[in-house]
Amino acid sequence: MNVPNPCAARVIATVVSDVVSGQVIIDAGSKTLSAKQLLRHENLEMGYIPEYPEARIFRLHEEHGWVDVSQCVNPPHIGQRLSFVRVIVALFINLFD
Repeated sequence: MNVPNPCAARVIATVVSDVVSGQVIIDAGSKTLSAKQLLRHENLEMGYIPEYPEARIFRLHEEHGWVDVSQCVNPPHIGQRLSFVRVIVALFINLFD
């Protein structure tokens, strides 16, 4: 899917686990994606994955994130790199090059 993205910054994270069916774990957590949540359409959102618009980040620890990919036709797999559009970008800019 070709999703236009006028965002100035994205986070690139790698899928590090796909052991649990319908979810993946990425190597980016609350420090990278921010624990800030956006209430939208009665759902909490913690970011957007343009390559997988059906995916939903549902849990963040400091260094890892859990992504529900149960609605994706072809879910991501271990080693795949994903781009994330963050809810809040300020903390990310201060922590990374």
